[in-house]
Amino acid sequence: QATATAQNPTGQTVTDLSNNGVEANIDPNNNSFAGDNGENTPTPVSISDPRIGTAKSVVGTPTLKTDGSYDIVYQVINKNFGNVALNNVQVVENLSSVFPSPITYAIVGNPTGTDANTSGTFQASSPSNSNLLTGTGSLAVGESRTYTFTVNVKLNGYTGSNTFLNTVTSSATGATGGPATDVSNNGTDTNPTGSTPTPVTIQNQADLSLTKTVSKATPNVGENITYTITVSNAGPNTATNVEVKDVLPAGLQFVSSSQLVNVVGTLTGTIASIPSGGSASVNFVAKVLAAGTTTNAAEVSKADQPDSDSPHGNGTANTEDDRGSVDINAQQADLELTKAVSKTNPNVGETITYTITVVNKGPSIATNVQVKDILPAGLGFVSSSNFINTSGTLLSNNIASIAVG
Repeated sequence: QATATAQNPTGQTVTDLSNNGVEANIDPNNNSFAGDNGENTPTPVSISDPRIGTAKSVVGTPTLKTDGSYDIVYQVINKNFGNVALNNVQVVENLSSVFPSPITYAIVGNPTGTDANTSGTFQASSPSNSNLLTGTGSLAVGESRTYTFTVNVKLNGYTGSNTFLNTVTSSATGATGGPATDVSNNGTDTNPTGSTPTPVTIQNQADLSLTKTVSKATPNVGENITYTITVSNAGPNTATNVEVKDVLPAGLQFVSSSQLVNVVGTLTGTIASIPSGGSASVNFVAKVLAAGTTTNAAEVSKADQPDSDSPHGNGTANTEDDRGSVDINAQQADLELTKAVSKTNPNVGETITYTITVVNKGPSIATNVQVKDILPAGLGFVSSSNFINTSGTLLSNNIASIAVG
């Protein structure tokens, strides 16, 4: 609003506040009162202020795929903060400087959202294919639109920092008033004041495998045997806090271990670190309680790093390489011995023959069976093709095996 001043012919100073429009009359409503209601009104002016705000975030956490790559879902939100409609809305995303070599990446599927480009057009790898949108969309005053796109990232042995920062740049043309641009904020706050990069952290990986061995595959029932569990790391990163779990089956009883803790037949132990290309072993002693075949399995139940082909802690009833098992065939033979004599009422000085028979009632074949016979007073050893006499104590030659029955 303007103020005009002047002097009248009598030398007095006169003033007037401007009215809106082109009427310069000091009393345009002709009511003999200058400056009353409806007069001295300011002149309004409308200035176009096209403004766009952008936010970018990671949806959830990166998803580990079976090939060792990760899927990252990004979300971009645009909002019109200005006082005019925005046309030709565009979002530019170039990830080539975000993921350094030897990392490779690719857009998966088509981005979602109104006016989003197809993945064939939007690849985010160079200025020529970095447009997320078609560039033909518009935003009304106060309107927001959300877009998502998925990036598959392969680390390919990358050993640098696993946190990656990124921004997008949005642009538009005001219906009046010229262009508007904004560099994204992290999160969902689209306020165009300032800019903060959006971080995404991709976990290091360690490809772990487990094998299991036993000190004796055919122990006797009641015998102690030692199991050894070995975890190997094929990399690409060091594995830390690797937990091994072994649930003892029926037929085995825990005896001891310096590395595993037994809680009601469930054994667990943690290996602090296994470098890429390295391995580590733990062992325990168990007592064999039952004859026949017993399978004992173990698994990698936890680790700080994910394993793309073998999820940790999903049991041993699978074919994954982070679990392993070994069988024992425990032996037990129920031997029965009978003894007969050729004459029960011999004369003094007469030679008699004793026959000893061993029968195996199973369930296992009996091997290396030896018979012992201590001659009592009144008997003198004469001869035997099966026994060796040592001062009246007879020990048979080993019977190599006795079949069941």
